[in-house]
Amino acid sequence: SGLYISDESFNRYQEQQKRNQRILSHLIAENEDMQFFKLEDLIARGMANPKNRRNELMCRIHGFETIANELGHVGEFLTITCPSRMHARQSKSNRPNPKFDGTTPNQAQRYLSQVWARIRAKLKRDNIEVYGFRVAEPHQDGTPHWHILLFADQRHIEPIRQIFQHYTLETDGDEEGAKQHRFTHTSIDKSKGSAIGYIAKYISKNIDGHAIDQDEDGLDAKQSAQRVTAWASTWDIRQFQQFGGVPVTIWRELRKNKQQTPEGIITQAFEAADTGKWAEFLKILGGAAPLRKDLPIQLDKKESEEPGKYGDPIGKQIIGVIANTKKLKTRIHQWGTTTMKKLQKRFEAAVHATVTSYTGEPLGGGADARNLA
Repeated sequence: SGLYISDESFNRYQEQQKRNQRILSHLIAENEDMQFFKLEDLIARGMANPKNRRNELMCRIHGFETIANELGHVGEFLTITCPSRMHARQSKSNRPNPKFDGTTPNQAQRYLSQVWARIRAKLKRDNIEVYGFRVAEPHQDGTPHWHILLFADQRHIEPIRQIFQHYTLETDGDEEGAKQHRFTHTSIDKSKGSAIGYIAKYISKNIDGHAIDQDEDGLDAKQSAQRVTAWASTWDIRQFQQFGGVPVTIWRELRKNKQQTPEGIITQAFEAADTGKWAEFLKILGGAAPLRKDLPIQLDKKESEEPGKYGDPIGKQIIGVIANTKKLKTRIHQWGTTTMKKLQKRFEAAVHATVTSYTGEPLGGGADARNLA
């Protein structure tokens, strides 16, 4: 009876979020320069903030569409679903599905990932270049399905459809309704709107329900988005994934930069990333779908000098970006965490030491010392 996820699991997720928020509100991030920030404020500025995540996704989709228009490529909106035996409930009546084999949502997600991997491998063998985004979202009973916004050369669209049709019907493809529902496709008609318009609502309804009043079931979109987020967290499902293009980590590292950049391609890429121009960023680094090994800018990593929490090696950590021999360090501070209570005690001790050094008399304890600190 619960939408996307059981009420029990949804309530457990909400309580977990409240606990996390309480913990974060008491933690302070500090670096070697004695700079202090509330951890909850730092997290609100990053991709954990739904608004920031949605804005970045929309920026990248717009950039893909811009470069597709420049290349004369066309857009295709595709949807793939799981075999009927992976659905716990019947879609129209919501009655228990007699064919259901007990597949969990994360197992169904792995099935879709395997289908997608076979499709990508076949496209590569046929030298068909594609780029775009996919969104995983739940049916009412929690079974995932995927929406894919794909850009490609017009002459490749029909072969792409055939490849999708073949691999989505490899498993139980002869069952009733499989050919009608397992895979659907829609050509993006520019006269009716942009590619963003085809996928924007799916991004919004799977993050925070922004600019949507009701979902397709007539329920409040913001409340539904909360349940979708809980569903993805509970079943460890990656909701959004880019394919083609340039790794977004390079883009994010450059956007962190607050210092002088070395002349050349790093400066060009930084200026594109800093101003939110994903299409320009792609063109600077090799186009719509370059090979990662051929990217002129790579992530700069080094072995961690500090062991992990339990003494095990952490491995290589990102410290910046590199182009040939030119490097830009984007992570210049060493950060740690403390609590407000511990920080207060440290300041009290510092005040004690300072007053003692000036007066030769130790500062008394109690409320006066705390107020002075």
